Amino acid sequence: IIMNKYKKLITPLIFCFSSLHAWDALADFPGPERLNPSIINFNGKIYVIGGDENLWPQNPLFDVWVYDIELNSWEEKNQLPSNLYHMWWEEKKAFFVTTDDMIYGMFKNKLYKYFPLDDNWVLFNTSYPGDGGGLNHISPYGFSDGNNLYVGFGYRWSDGYYLGYYYLDRDIYKFDTSTSTWSWFDEWDDFYIGSKVSTINDNIYAIAGYNIYSYDISEKTMNLIAPIPLEYIELNEDNNGQIDYGSYISNLGFIAMENSLHLLGGYAYNIDGYEFHEQHLYQNDHFEYSFSTNSWSFEDGSIPTNNPDYPGRGNPSLTSIGNDLYLGFGTGNYFENLNPDGNYAHNDLWVLNTSNQNLGDINDDGIINILDIVRLVNDIISGEDYNPLADLNFDNTVDVLDVLQLVDVILS
Repeated sequence: IIMNKYKKLITPLIFCFSSLHAWDALADFPGPERLNPSIINFNGKIYVIGGDENLWPQNPLFDVWVYDIELNSWEEKNQLPSNLYHMWWEEKKAFFVTTDDMIYGMFKNKLYKYFPLDDNWVLFNTSYPGDGGGLNHISPYGFSDGNNLYVGFGYRWSDGYYLGYYYLDRDIYKFDTSTSTWSWFDEWDDFYIGSKVSTINDNIYAIAGYNIYSYDISEKTMNLIAPIPLEYIELNEDNNGQIDYGSYISNLGFIAMENSLHLLGGYAYNIDGYEFHEQHLYQNDHFEYSFSTNSWSFEDGSIPTNNPDYPGRGNPSLTSIGNDLYLGFGTGNYFENLNPDGNYAHNDLWVLNTSNQNLGDINDDGIINILDIVRLVNDIISGEDYNPLADLNFDNTVDVLDVLQLVDVILS
């Protein structure tokens, strides 16, 4: 469904293959367990910022940690100011974005700068012209084109006599970092509750409803990339025979990378669950959209966890450096076997090198099938040079064991 403001693209081919991704666990996170921290890449390091406690009443956390990818080690930095926090149970969140030379943090109308050399957060602007100062703003969002900030504040909840109701805030305001001034910028007509935004190399991508769009800042237009291929997931129907895809999507992590888009995690509801925690069905899914082939791949149960007793990740935190995709945190198994009540919080960080995303696609046609087996066998017989896309068991050798692995993947 495209509104008249949007440009329609051809729906891409969708295909599916089993897991060939190799995630690597990184050094154990030394901070306390948490839910929904912000993780960002800045100056080639991974910042883990804030979040909230995993046990009720889930108070905000203010600590900041930095992961050095070269040393595989963590360092604690100065804490956040008390005005930059995340209240999970009220869905009121600070968010953090980066320009080419600065980290910004914002909660309601308070905008902070982080100076890495001083390891210090400074409040420098409280003149946001939107309604960000309202007490009932929920799920704010922001993004950057590398120079300026673009900020919107999700939706507002208002109390009625018995039932609350929502107002969507579709306005986006621009903050000019050279003049420290705000101005109205655009209105996202297709904004929905639970929209997600991710940027890479000044390119902006957004989830609205069940679709993914690119956003052209100069033209102020949304361009359809593709619908999310929800036909691959298995979710329970409610009593009316409906499936709650919206909750599933809102609990996926979303990130744009150089050559691909990724959706990871997610959960939905099982209304037949006898206990509260049984009503949450955690997923371990990984959708990938390739810009080179304009197509999707999908893997279920492919996201790693340090604790196998708590599989699945709701709202994982994501960031990237180059071809490396970093994933961590998120919830697993809601309100189960925890005293006092709370969520199990994954306190880990993993990395996936996406340059190996075509692993197993030996003939490089964008599809993994029997033709790749034929090509792999011929390459082995003819003594072709080492092909990393064919080394499915990661032993630095391409031989019959890789053929057997590829057969298993295709048959499964």
